[in-house]
Amino acid sequence: MSVFRHLLSFFGFLLICAATQGASAQLVTTLLPSEFTPDEYLYTLKIGGVERNYLVHPPEDYDELEPLPLVIFLHGAGGNALQSARTLGWEEKADKERFVVAFPNGAPADPSKPASFKKNPRIWEDGSFRSAMRTRKLDDTEFIKAVLIDLQKRYSIDRRRIYLVGFSNGGGMTFRLAAEIGDQIAAFACVSSLSWLPQPAPKIPLPLLYLLGTRDPLTPLNGGRIRSPWGTYETKPPVLDTVEKWLRWNLCSPTPTEQKDQKGVRTVLYSPRGREGAEVRFSLVTGMGHHYPGATETLAASIAGKPADKINGTEIIWNFLKRFRLKK
Repeated sequence: MSVFRHLLSFFGFLLICAATQGASAQLVTTLLPSEFTPDEYLYTLKIGGVERNYLVHPPEDYDELEPLPLVIFLHGAGGNALQSARTLGWEEKADKERFVVAFPNGAPADPSKPASFKKNPRIWEDGSFRSAMRTRKLDDTEFIKAVLIDLQKRYSIDRRRIYLVGFSNGGGMTFRLAAEIGDQIAAFACVSSLSWLPQPAPKIPLPLLYLLGTRDPLTPLNGGRIRSPWGTYETKPPVLDTVEKWLRWNLCSPTPTEQKDQKGVRTVLYSPRGREGAEVRFSLVTGMGHHYPGATETLAASIAGKPADKINGTEIIWNFLKRFRLKK
């Protein structure tokens, strides 16, 4: 039975400390704006002559003698690092589970002007090459690679437990990073997003949690023409294109090995055929629109559909990620 038929039958759906960088990344010190809390740190890098920054929250009991896991979270188009840190529960989860969490800021569509959700949203080069992305000369992959290097100089990071998470356009960028720097990542999760690049395949199979809503008007399950929050129209491919792509790349059987429905989240698990593969876990939140489950701030329902405020997306994602480590 095809992947499509299996899914149909189941779903029916951031004080600054000195550090040096290589030629492509230069450290710039930045004072903390008043809106940041004492346990949030903002670091600025210069990538290709352009200043980029990221927010970091270490756990409350951080000890530099103990290597800790690292989660890097990429916000959606129009979002930002601080908003993600404050509204998704990742800082609280980092304190409880003892890991470092980082929130890079995407660059504005027009980097020469201030970021604005309506007029100049922060975006990521997710591989879709949509209009705003085609006009920018920024390398987001190099930025995230520089963030990884910088973080490992500043904090004690367990290199075998580095994870990527992204929402929407940030999820698309996470898919791209998984393919391009996956040999540095233990596992990743993407929410309300698509994997745009047809190639290259990841350097190694990489465990994936793919989480979406069944009523997402911006990433519809069956694909089709959508209207973005900025009034532009574009055509999205079916979600199953992303699922099937990663089943191939992760060397998974197209036949699910587990299917379950728990508290409004329906999940299909695809297991690798052999020891060299990696699992794909595809989860759908019943009735949810284009949202991060459990977020305390969301887009208007008229734009993005119904939120899922009773489901803890961060809990679901962390419980998945923490199971995995890079092989030695």
